[in-house]
Amino acid sequence: MTLALEAGMDSAIVDPTNQQMLGIIYATNALLGRDEYCLEYIDSVKGQVAAPAQSAPAKQPEAAAPAGKPESAPADDDKRAAALRAVAEAVENGKNKAVKGCVQAALDAGVAPQDILNVGMIDAMDVVGDNFQKQVIFVPQMLAAARAMKSGVEVLKPHLKGGDGGSVGKMILGTVAGDFHDIGKNLVGMMIESAGVDVIDLGVDVPISTFIREIENHPEVTIVGLSALLTTTMPSLRDTVAALKQQPFASRIKIMVGGAPISQAFADEIGADAYTPDAASAAKKAKELALEMRGLAGQAAESPQQRAEAPAEPEKPAAKPESAPAAPEKHFDSSKLDAIMAQSFPAQDLSNSKYYDHWQATRQKWINYWKHQNTGRPVMTVIARKPEVEGLSEGKPEDGGYLGQICQGNYYGLPEELKWKDMEDKYQDPERIVARYRQFCETHEFLAESFPNLNIDFGPGSLAAYLGSDIGFKEDTVWFLPSPDYQDGWEGAPELVFNPENPWILKHLALAARCRQLAGDDFFVDMPDLMENIDTLASLRGAQDTLYDLLDEPEAVEARIKQIDKIYYEYYDRFYDIIKDHEGGNAYTVFQIWGPGRTVKLQCDFSAMMSPDDFRAYIQPSLRQQAEKADCVLYHLDGPDAIKHMDALMEIPGIDALQWTSGDAGPDGTLPDWDVIYDKAILAGKSIWVKVYSGDFEDWLKNVDRVVQKYGSHSLYLMFPEMSMEQANRLIQYADEHWSDVKGSFCVEHGLR
Repeated sequence: MTLALEAGMDSAIVDPTNQQMLGIIYATNALLGRDEYCLEYIDSVKGQVAAPAQSAPAKQPEAAAPAGKPESAPADDDKRAAALRAVAEAVENGKNKAVKGCVQAALDAGVAPQDILNVGMIDAMDVVGDNFQKQVIFVPQMLAAARAMKSGVEVLKPHLKGGDGGSVGKMILGTVAGDFHDIGKNLVGMMIESAGVDVIDLGVDVPISTFIREIENHPEVTIVGLSALLTTTMPSLRDTVAALKQQPFASRIKIMVGGAPISQAFADEIGADAYTPDAASAAKKAKELALEMRGLAGQAAESPQQRAEAPAEPEKPAAKPESAPAAPEKHFDSSKLDAIMAQSFPAQDLSNSKYYDHWQATRQKWINYWKHQNTGRPVMTVIARKPEVEGLSEGKPEDGGYLGQICQGNYYGLPEELKWKDMEDKYQDPERIVARYRQFCETHEFLAESFPNLNIDFGPGSLAAYLGSDIGFKEDTVWFLPSPDYQDGWEGAPELVFNPENPWILKHLALAARCRQLAGDDFFVDMPDLMENIDTLASLRGAQDTLYDLLDEPEAVEARIKQIDKIYYEYYDRFYDIIKDHEGGNAYTVFQIWGPGRTVKLQCDFSAMMSPDDFRAYIQPSLRQQAEKADCVLYHLDGPDAIKHMDALMEIPGIDALQWTSGDAGPDGTLPDWDVIYDKAILAGKSIWVKVYSGDFEDWLKNVDRVVQKYGSHSLYLMFPEMSMEQANRLIQYADEHWSDVKGSFCVEHGLR
């Protein structure tokens, strides 16, 4: 490595967890003068303990050693320094099994317990946090380091009693009501504990009353951390902050907020005291606030002490949604599946739809889109409100949680008898689901290349339910609860195989079959979002445990992903046989796509937490295999943290199109910042799928203009929000005049047109 750097190498493929190799790189760059003022090198070794200087003492053969001071003191210093380094390396590298022995060895070598805590562990976690922010390491490595420190502290606790091992403060942490995400919250909690702040974790779906009660019961708490991972739970976050600010204890607490859809601007708007974008910065901010609340802000630079005396607060288990239905019985006669699949479904032809009159033209444009051929103007989803409901379109849908259809529009004037009464009614009653959708079709026009299609999703990831998870239905989302079969790990757990007796697959297929019968030729019934690869494992096992598995037993993870790959199409094909049209095409859930053959959406949301190397090792082969078995493949790239896998994704020839979303509350797909994604997709010969919603109607035209002029009009799909009939007519006219047969400057520049 040193010789290659000296010879002028610019970049190397290196294991980012190999501290020795990283040290070589930093040191070589410093010595070669490529690291101005050696700042990168200094930063890389910050917090490490240097061995003491060893100058040879003058030889005094006749002098006796002073009483009480052993002659081997320098050697003992070396031993203590080495033991302390071993603790730090075990924490930094997430060596959960080794760290306990390292801590005990450091104690045996005479290292002061406070030094083990502060230098060996807390400073090591500072390095971990810095490396995470620099993307030298990723979520699994960061989580493993926090776990290792927690194990080390357990060994250290008895030796800190009565000393200076107290924490710098205490905080309460929880995910707000309605939100069941926990992996980010858990990681934040572990990192904050590593910074020396006690954490009382209330778990997920925490109501305001619980936050208030726990703060009142713990007068020593000075910080409250609130997490929200969905745009739909941002109002819950707002309400929680407002309620806490109104309590008598408001002056003694600081409120921290975070989560994927949260921004500094939103935090300021709702009156939060602090916002942090990631776990590392959350730990630093929590320590700062804790010291501030103790009146020790001026000592923030000093080494804080880790919690030792107080017993760990028990973590509240993830609560099962109150509205989740009781789990169906576990055993069914396999003949039930045969009976569902034996039903007769007349060949469906949307050309005969009462709600749609130009299917053949739409069909041809979709075929051209998948073939990356000219479509004239871009393929567009344009759904317009009919004039008779335009007056109902202001504000929100009716009270009672009658939420709009994802990606299509809102119900307006929904008759009282069609409003859903419970979760069974909303998600699982085919007659009522179809009746509600017909009402939507009656009040809207499907223009351009949009087409009527019914979403029968049980939520993103229903494959996990077919394999043992239970489903928790909520008004605006669906949760897949970890299966008890896999809570203790993969070893000895049931194999992931096709199970025709699983109650959820029987219920879902029966729903698809009945909806297909009721739909006739009027609208498609969509393929549900089954989900695939490690995303399914995370639902079965829990996201945090799956991250640990990726480090502790990667072979087991790889084997289970292969099992998912093997059975995915066994489930997919049974839905496909029910919903396919007379030419073998099908529509796919909320993505509003249709393809002339087996059409799928593939994704890996878990990849946001994975390193590029792990993605290539475990996920790319899985996606490649699944893409090869389908006719039309859209890849759903979700969130900025997934962009690092673009190169690996574009190497998969079976992926035909890329759909990018910036996250649950980010700007739409027309933002110039996303061009780096589209550049790679177009150069790889993929079509692109762009969602348009930022700004108002005039912004939509302006923003899409830029995209079309750069990338051209074909191989481009534009999805617009529901709009008025007047806006829809103007949009289509504008598109016909300005976006037809455009070659695109980027494509011309690279010889692609």
